[in-house]
Amino acid sequence: GECQTLISSQYQSAGLELFEAMAAFQEQAYEQLYGWVQSQCVALDAEFPDPSDALQRGIATLAQAPAYHEHARDCIAETRSHS
Repeated sequence: GECQTLISSQYQSAGLELFEAMAAFQEQAYEQLYGWVQSQCVALDAEFPDPSDALQRGIATLAQAPAYHEHARDCIAETRSHS
């Protein structure tokens, strides 16, 4: 829709710059979210290693970034295996 119109218009280079900037912001947000998820995993209680609702939402959000999502799931699994 609108994206295709922007790309095919006279403002093509501005549109591409905007897409690139948004992709960079999104990647930065995923990196920050992953850092938070990782810190929460480290803080999980060994006796009760179940993630909080916020942590579960964070991991679910990372599903849109498969590499981060896989690492986050591995972190939870590792925490559970050490309990």
